[in-house]
Amino acid sequence: MTELQRKAVYALFVKQDHQLGGLIDYSEFLSFLKDASAEEIWSVISAYRTELTAITTKNIPQFSEKRDMYKALKVIVAAGSTRLEYKDLGYYLCKIDRKPEAKRKYAENQYMLAVQIGLAYEQKPLAVTDLGRAFTSLQQESDKDEILKRLCLSIPVLQQILLLAETQNVNVVEFLSAYLSPTTVLRRRSNIHTFLEWLRTISTGEMELIINRIAW
Repeated sequence: MTELQRKAVYALFVKQDHQLGGLIDYSEFLSFLKDASAEEIWSVISAYRTELTAITTKNIPQFSEKRDMYKALKVIVAAGSTRLEYKDLGYYLCKIDRKPEAKRKYAENQYMLAVQIGLAYEQKPLAVTDLGRAFTSLQQESDKDEILKRLCLSIPVLQQILLLAETQNVNVVEFLSAYLSPTTVLRRRSNIHTFLEWLRTISTGEMELIINRIAW
């Protein structure tokens, strides 16, 4: 990792700055991320642990299908100046037989994952960041999958669980229970499990040891 790449990782993963501090071209940064190990990114996050974004109930993700997140970004970019809201996005993402409110909520959940990893703005009408546009323009879905595995390390709840697991065993259900109701915990923990399994696949060893201290 070059010093410039390290500063860009700090900007996105620590400071939640999707503009990467204006330091590096977005496509160039995504190309770096695609091949970076979990440990490379984690070394920056861990070094600046006191500067990380606090966990809130709003920034604990609940998404269903990463490809629907990809589709959501693509729809918003294709819409251009047309103003889209969750109900509009739900039309493109959901089956016809779903109720309008179910479609709206599903769209919101997929979109909010994109927000939490720097690919979209938390605003209405919905909008994609420049980093998100560079991500959406990637031709190979497999490249998006690899980059997403790294981007999930910018999610506050995952960061805090991993920080604890550096030195002790962590029970995810107990951890989430400090922020969410019991029924919501059961829905959200599956996403945490998914993120951790993604990280296993890009670990060179140390991250896997940390993940092994996490229980359910």
